[in-house]
Amino acid sequence: MSVKATYKDGVFKPLENVEDAAPGRVYTVFSEEELRDMRETLGWLKVAEKSFDFWNNQEDAVYDPNAGRCPGGNHIQAHQRQQADD
Repeated sequence: MSVKATYKDGVFKPLENVEDAAPGRVYTVFSEEELRDMRETLGWLKVAEKSFDFWNNQEDAVYDPNAGRCPGGNHIQAHQRQQADD
């Protein structure tokens, strides 16, 4: 969910109707600058991703089951599933 909000006196006030927000749930708010920085970073990560294509081969496939056992492994597996779906 992404919602534009104003900030005044320690309170964020949505500029539009917020649907599916759960009372008491904590939401994180990013400034436009932070969102721009994240988009740029994701773009660079996507470009750099091709640098690791050499690991996608039969010889290294024996290590694939270990991906979930290392820090960030779940993210790697999710990314691999996403690539397979694309």
